[in-house]
Amino acid sequence: MPRRADLSGDADRLRREAASLLEAAMRAAGMTAADLADQVGRDLYGAPFYRSTVYRWLRLEAPIAVEVLLFVLERAGMTADQVLAGGEVAARLGRIEEQLGAQREILERLATDDRGAT
Repeated sequence: MPRRADLSGDADRLRREAASLLEAAMRAAGMTAADLADQVGRDLYGAPFYRSTVYRWLRLEAPIAVEVLLFVLERAGMTADQVLAGGEVAARLGRIEEQLGAQREILERLATDDRGAT
């Protein structure tokens, strides 16, 4: 298993790549954060979501869901290859985020066990 620092570095790089793709797709589609929150929310989730969510994605504060990135890339008229590449970036980021979450849980349990042993 890769060291935690390696996963964090990968996650940061992929987050930047996904945010860059999202921003480029939004520009190509002529979408604002409000448009994205409304359209993606309604089309994918049945209700709009907050613009602040979009801003968090673009500021790299939250991972972008694969289906959101694919939706925006498709709306922007990206080629199939670009859409697939964007989906792969988001999917890899999701897997790394899951690994980091699992590692975080293990570390928290170990810290709790250590406190209980003293």
